[in-house]
Order: sequence, then C-alpha cells, then structure tokens
Amino acid sequence: MEKSEQAMSTCKFRGAKVAGDYWWYGSLAYFPDSQTAHIIPCGTCKGDQVICDFVEVDRDTVGLYTGLIDKHGKDIYEGDVIEDGDLRYEVCWYDDIAAFMAEDVESNKPFLMYDLDLSKVEIIGDIHTSPDLLKGGCNG
Repeated sequence: MEKSEQAMSTCKFRGAKVAGDYWWYGSLAYFPDSQTAHIIPCGTCKGDQVICDFVEVDRDTVGLYTGLIDKHGKDIYEGDVIEDGDLRYEVCWYDDIAAFMAEDVESNKPFLMYDLDLSKVEIIGDIHTSPDLLKGGCNG
C-alpha cells in the first residue's frame, strides 16, 4: 500500500503550541467548557503502556490532515499554502460539502484537492507562520 493510501485512513491533527513557535502532531482533544485545544502527540506508547501527553495548542492553529501528500512526500494539512506551478492555494475545509478544497489565493476560487495534480503540488508554508503568502484566505 502506498503512503497516500495509508494516510487516507489516518485521522491526525496539528497545532502550534501556546507560547511556542513549533507544531505538534497527533490526536485532537478539544474542551468546549474551557475553550482549549490539546494535541496528544503521536507515538506516545512505551512498551505495553500508553502514555497520554496533552500539549495545549493555540486552537486557531489546529488543522486536520487531508490524507494527501505533496510532491516531496510531506503531509498536507488544512491551513497549508501550496503551489502547483504558478498557482498558489490555501488548503481549506468546506463544511457544506465536507471536503478539503484548494482555494486560489488570487481569485478565491475553490478547487477540490483531488482535482489537482498532486505530483506537482508543493507545500510552501502555512497561514499561521507565513501569512504573507496569502491575499484573502479561505472564504474571502
């Protein structure tokens, strides 16, 4: 099974640590009462024992893994900025159609991620650490 096929069944998130500038990857724990989000990092097992570390992340930075990879084999997440030749897109989740879309940053026109030639797509940044890569962002 190829990596992209395996990834489709993987539900993982990323988020930037509160008061930090790096990403954490794993499962998401969101606590509505306190409005906080936590990432439970992947690979937190030690022998037969599961160790759950909760890392508080800025909830505005939380993004879901799309199940897709770019031309370099990097996982593509919601909030990534990608290029396909001369075109630049923000990866967005559209609730109304329950799909990841690549929204053209020039025209704000959305395209299904699966309509892009992923062998040519490259992640060039994300909306949180590289906002200068965008004009309008998802949905205007």
